[in-house]
Amino acid sequence: MRPLSPLRLVGASVASAALTLRRYVTPSARSQFQKEGSAAAALARDAARWEGGATSAEMFVKRLEQVAPESLDLTVPTHNKAAMQCADTLRKLQPSLAHLCDLRAKLVERKDDVPFFVHLTVILAVSKQHTASLLTPFHCTMVFAVYGEQNRLKKKSEHPNGEDFLFTKIEQLEWLFDCNSRGTWSILVVDDGCPNDSGGLCAKQLVERQYGNTNVNVVYLKDGIEQKSPACVGLESTNDSRKGGSIQYGLYEAAKRNNLPDGTVHCVCYTDADLSTHLGQCGLLMNILVRQGLDCAVGTRRMHDSIMVKGGSRNVRGKLHAYLWKQMMPEIGYVVDTQTAFKGFKAETVLDITKSLVERKFAFDIELMLKTHLRRENSLGQCGIAWIDSEAESQSGDTENYVALLRAIATIYRAYLPADTWRDEFADFVSGLSVDSFEKLLDNCPKGIATRDAADFATYKGVSSADLAAACR
Repeated sequence: MRPLSPLRLVGASVASAALTLRRYVTPSARSQFQKEGSAAAALARDAARWEGGATSAEMFVKRLEQVAPESLDLTVPTHNKAAMQCADTLRKLQPSLAHLCDLRAKLVERKDDVPFFVHLTVILAVSKQHTASLLTPFHCTMVFAVYGEQNRLKKKSEHPNGEDFLFTKIEQLEWLFDCNSRGTWSILVVDDGCPNDSGGLCAKQLVERQYGNTNVNVVYLKDGIEQKSPACVGLESTNDSRKGGSIQYGLYEAAKRNNLPDGTVHCVCYTDADLSTHLGQCGLLMNILVRQGLDCAVGTRRMHDSIMVKGGSRNVRGKLHAYLWKQMMPEIGYVVDTQTAFKGFKAETVLDITKSLVERKFAFDIELMLKTHLRRENSLGQCGIAWIDSEAESQSGDTENYVALLRAIATIYRAYLPADTWRDEFADFVSGLSVDSFEKLLDNCPKGIATRDAADFATYKGVSSADLAAACR
């Protein structure tokens, strides 16, 4: 019998996969298998045998849309595994980075109609292909702070809000870095003075689960303060920090380590303890730092190709925050999103910018980025990421903290930048905000802010500080 042509073989393989999948997508079974991610994983296994090429990749994504979980559940470990498995299959079908980026762009054009799981799968494939293509030796240290994380550290079976975040992050980085022998990774957990000893619980978990590698370590902010670390100057106790002091100390501790081979680009990154950002996306940061040679890589939820699951007042609040800080700091106004905890710096940059700091709490991101810009102009790069809110047990969500964040930004502006009438008016406005006035502002947020894309705020000045003051009354 004459052999099938490659194109016909693809069609035959797709048909076979469709038959295999029917047991997962019948009305009686579809819901449960979708919820667990089993249908997506089954598709990935079958599609891995297809003939490669653009047609197969597009067909795979099309079928993935049909069987993917309708939403990504942070507490379902099979979702994480299925997304990575699907990304690997997609890379096998279409190893061209350019074509993967094109596929991602096509999904973005109809982003609201595509399940988050599918967007994440394609972004992970792009990220891993970036990682695989790096020719320079590189190392990524991922830093995150822990405070009150005794519940999210657990598995879902152990607590309703359990995310098993430490070992999930390890699994995500192991997956990302298995494609390039030039790359290595490590994790540095920083205890922010947690009364429940979140850092100790992380260390205990590593022992209990017999994690034998030495690339995951725990440090304590209190030790940095006692040892007078350059990154901790001005801190008298851990009570002076709300995540910011710990991240700054962790970045510095990671950057000063000099046990990497000569010529290695050391990318020092940070994230949140929760699972809002899949660390398989670190390849997007390393593309900016290693390949493009910039000093800072900013992962953002608010670029055109970003995929974000977040609603309610937290979304309006994010836009309001973006508008306010951009009026005071237009020098880095091209940065679309400052508060997403997914950023990376070159180690040598970290050693410069973590000294003589002003802000130790929730506005620390913007100070680090501003100092990076002042050190070398236009040295910040951005990448859209997939991000899903983990509001349960969040340490930064209440209004009082948010008002304090805005006031801190005004302090940073006054510490680093020249005075200007327009900027001063906004700095005065946010410095005078109270919890009550800010909540009124959220309820009456001017349409020019609430309905506009945050990316426009670098140049948009349609709402004055006087307009905002009126909205607070």
